[in-house]
Amino acid sequence: MQRVKYLLSLAESRRCLEKTKKELTHVKTQLNKALREKQKAEETIGDLSQQLRSFHANSPDIIFTLGYDGEFIFVNPAWERLLGYTTDEVIGRYFVDFCQEEDHPKYRRMFKQVRDEKKILRDVRGILLHKDGSPRLLNFNGAPNMDKDGKIIGMVGFLKDITEQDKLQAQLLHAQKMEAIGVLAGGVAHDFNNLLQAISGYADLLLLDLDEKSGGFSELQEIRQTARRGAELTKHLLTFSRKLESKLRPISLNHEIQRVRNLLERTIPKMIRIELKLMPEPTIINADPVQIEQVLMNLGVNARDAMPEGGLLSIKTERMVLDSQFCKTHLHLTPGEYFCITFSDTGMGMDSHILEHIYEPFFTTKKARKGTGLGLSIVYGIVKNHGGYILCESKPAKGTTFKIYFPVLDQGAVSVLPVTVLREKDASLMGTETIMLVDDDIKVRQVGEKILKKFGYKMITVSSGEAALKGFRRKYQQIDLVLLDVNMPGMGGKRCLEEMLKIKPDAKIIITTGYPVSDQYKREIAGRIAGYINKPYVSETLLRKTREVLGRR
Repeated sequence: MQRVKYLLSLAESRRCLEKTKKELTHVKTQLNKALREKQKAEETIGDLSQQLRSFHANSPDIIFTLGYDGEFIFVNPAWERLLGYTTDEVIGRYFVDFCQEEDHPKYRRMFKQVRDEKKILRDVRGILLHKDGSPRLLNFNGAPNMDKDGKIIGMVGFLKDITEQDKLQAQLLHAQKMEAIGVLAGGVAHDFNNLLQAISGYADLLLLDLDEKSGGFSELQEIRQTARRGAELTKHLLTFSRKLESKLRPISLNHEIQRVRNLLERTIPKMIRIELKLMPEPTIINADPVQIEQVLMNLGVNARDAMPEGGLLSIKTERMVLDSQFCKTHLHLTPGEYFCITFSDTGMGMDSHILEHIYEPFFTTKKARKGTGLGLSIVYGIVKNHGGYILCESKPAKGTTFKIYFPVLDQGAVSVLPVTVLREKDASLMGTETIMLVDDDIKVRQVGEKILKKFGYKMITVSSGEAALKGFRRKYQQIDLVLLDVNMPGMGGKRCLEEMLKIKPDAKIIITTGYPVSDQYKREIAGRIAGYINKPYVSETLLRKTREVLGRR
């Protein structure tokens, strides 16, 4: 019995041992699985940590963490790239150590809003100072930083440098504003030309009945001369609005600068010294020499006025390649080779408020009667019209520098636009033909009708393209010449011209307009019209052109 009991006990022990062995095997399997999962988790954590470190290290934006009192406890390397300070120079310091004094209350208030009020700040713009002292505009996002128990221990945030983006946006807004002003200026110039046409025409009519000894003769001549000066003013406005096309041809930039230097030396005070730093030739651009001279003279006169006590006017030329990065931050520029004129003075300079408005027409800081405020607006229009770009840098008491970029001329693409010259023949100005005068401005119609009637012509006057077309259909066989204004409401002169030529393909039509007729439009209608006259024109020009088209009597 004892042996039996012993054997039974031994069997039971073996069964327990087998069970324990199986359990241990299962535990070992589970443990190995747990170890593999742990190892995998550690690898994942390692990967995430590496990714996080890589994100911190390579992020283009600043990532930072502030402690409970607002001190920096972490910044990524972007701080040094964007603001110049190393990590060791930032840790332990505060936001107020890196900003302008007037912004201290702002940054303290922002930190307290996040830490004490648990606010999340988004897209807050602010300025921090680079290590070299230059301001950088940054976009700020921040949120409370919490520990595992949910207790706020500080703040985490991001800073994005938007300095260049802001400059680009400002340039875009400026360009849009200048375009709008340009359209307005062009419209004003057109209407002003019509007024000047009437003034000049009536003065001509009165002068025809007077001799030099008659009372009022000299006064009428002065009115006529003043109207001509007004016409020059409208040309300036049209140049600014880029409605006046340039007569382009290859010119030497250096030669134009040297020629203008000679003019300036005779007109500016002797205590202003002019210094030229011109690159070797060739400096060929495709430009209108008259307008380039106007640009340089305007800048020279402005420099003179900025240096009443004397100083240095420096003009420099250089050739440079503008890459895509530069062109991205300067609107309307395309990558390529440019000649740059740097026009610098040591004068009184300008503040940022004035700089925002310098290209606007009629904006001036000069005293009354000392300037029209059109100088720099004309410069702006000319440079844009030549496919160029202009920049201005200035600070009070630090002088002013203009940089003007003109595309280097591609010799294989010389563009010389034709210049149409009105021929004046020594022939009688009298006539008996029938002329239709089409213009929406009643004063222009009245004065034109009186002048032409005075010289023997029979007149039909109408105020619109629609009325002109209706009358032309009825009387085209009797109408010898049409004086047609291009810019009119409704149908307009261009469509009216097309319809008239359909009715009578050999009709003699002279275009008149307060806008200069573009060379492109001239080429489009070449051979289809008899000529064109820009307003305001003098009566003799109108009569001679009329006689020229109708033929000598």
